Amino acid sequence: MPLNRFFVLVEGELDRRNSPVPVPAPESTKLGFFRSVFGYSFLMDGLMRKLGYESLWYARGWEDRRVHTDRARISCLLLDRVSELALAADIEVILLAQYLEREVVGPQTSEVKNVLECAAQSSIGIVDMHTHLREIAESNPAELGLLYFEQSHMTAHGNALVARILFDYLIKNHHVMWTSPSISSHN
Repeated sequence: MPLNRFFVLVEGELDRRNSPVPVPAPESTKLGFFRSVFGYSFLMDGLMRKLGYESLWYARGWEDRRVHTDRARISCLLLDRVSELALAADIEVILLAQYLEREVVGPQTSEVKNVLECAAQSSIGIVDMHTHLREIAESNPAELGLLYFEQSHMTAHGNALVARILFDYLIKNHHVMWTSPSISSHN
């Protein structure tokens, strides 16, 4: 079953909505004339992204509907749930905060800061990529561009950077015992 559910606040508590998820109409999953003609063209894909028509290109249009304005509060309540479940199962949770390219050229939003504070208060470990990516954006904007594909998804280079930073966090916080391989010289 798809997981297109969402939560709203009702009297300060989480209330799950859109469950079960409605089954889409069969015609909504067809490619349509435009996509059938242009197929999986890399050029058209890039053009549609740049022009802001991803919804038409990928799914014959989709609807974005804001159902509430309590994103940070709902995120905090969900982090509390995750923390409680992790504590009961005796496991540690780490929140990896990643960002779109456009989100690292300026200061971190107060909404993101609030969610990260909630994670910390819930004893959830945090690996926040904002500082790392912002430093790259300020020192070498061209390098920042190499970390992203079309300003959204990370490239292999970007994923390698995230993996290295996450690995460093795991070692620093004693989640992974790592001894660097030594190079021995033979005389």
